[in-house]
Amino acid sequence: MSIMQLVTRTMPFIISRMVVYAIFFLVSFLFLGLMLGISILLFRWFEFGSGFFIIILAGTFFTVLAGIRFAERYFLYMVKVGHIAVITELLRNGNVPEGKGQLAYGKDMVKENFGSANVPLSLIKSFTAPSNKSNAGYAHR
Repeated sequence: MSIMQLVTRTMPFIISRMVVYAIFFLVSFLFLGLMLGISILLFRWFEFGSGFFIIILAGTFFTVLAGIRFAERYFLYMVKVGHIAVITELLRNGNVPEGKGQLAYGKDMVKENFGSANVPLSLIKSFTAPSNKSNAGYAHR
């Protein structure tokens, strides 16, 4: 089976990744609008005395935004794990088990291997962040 055949056969996972990106984009955009609206409202009500409130809102904004970003990475990683499970099954047997769609099979495999699927995510996040920053200067040489 060629790579292009695998890509076309696993298109539901590619579409689901796009849907996850779109949902988190909309949530982030709505949250940004809400926080901006609250900031403007507080500034109009309290004028220059609202500086403290705006600082609190900025801290809340970045904290919640970091939580949204973590959730986005987590969901996308789980979709990726399901996608890899389906690709592995397609390479081994040529099809996913009868009576199951690709998304259902991938979800079941993620549920079965939930503990072992979470360990690589934490390892990837703990090792890739520092190495990308420390090697940034060598990329242009």
